[in-house]
Amino acid sequence: DSTPSGRILNRFTKDQEAMDSKLTIAIQDTMACSSIVISGAIFQCIITPLCSFGVIFLGVIYYFIQVFYRRTSRELKRIDSISRSPILSHYVETLTGITSIRAYHNQNIFKFEADSRIDRNAKIFFCAFAVHRWLCLRLETLGSILVLLVSVIVISFRSSLGPALVGLAITNTLTLTSSFNWCVRQMTELEVQMSSVERMLYYVNSIPFEKQEYSTSPPPPPMWPMRADIEIKDLVVAYRDTEDILKGISCSV
Repeated sequence: DSTPSGRILNRFTKDQEAMDSKLTIAIQDTMACSSIVISGAIFQCIITPLCSFGVIFLGVIYYFIQVFYRRTSRELKRIDSISRSPILSHYVETLTGITSIRAYHNQNIFKFEADSRIDRNAKIFFCAFAVHRWLCLRLETLGSILVLLVSVIVISFRSSLGPALVGLAITNTLTLTSSFNWCVRQMTELEVQMSSVERMLYYVNSIPFEKQEYSTSPPPPPMWPMRADIEIKDLVVAYRDTEDILKGISCSV
């Protein structure tokens, strides 16, 4: 097949689900987290202006970590989608030929092939999970550094800030770090889910349609068919872009 059935099933199941449900949620979460982070950072700079340099510096580090993670996660998502298509193709082929598989006692061969394809897809999923944990560790470390920096600054200037502002600054920093982490994850998730849109658009815009072939022979008479029989003369059958498989088949039924 020029377009395997498993690839088509993958587009209309996993990719379609991502476009209908996950993509909308990712957009909403990204916009909500971005507004929380921006308002929290402005509020923090108003409370403790000295912390603005630390917030900006760590924000830049957050951005570069997010860019590095985003590229890796996007490619892993693409590889995961590619490795899922052979699983669906093999499943469809197995269901179609289940009678022949059992007749020739080839169940173990197809089971081994199915396990191998699932294992290849599971390896990609494990890599994506490991990359996600890598991101979480870096973000939590940066968040702890930000909380420590703000705590040291507000405690050093507690005489001029007062206990209420000191507690408010530390509490807002804790909320800001968790919002930073969630914003980075959701921005990455949004771009990862956009790969499903890219794959669907590829099928819509890049794959040519089948040619419409019209018969040049005259139409059959109104009373056709006159007899209940089928006659085949010199039938030739071939796969796409291959030599003829069946040649000169003639029979009457």
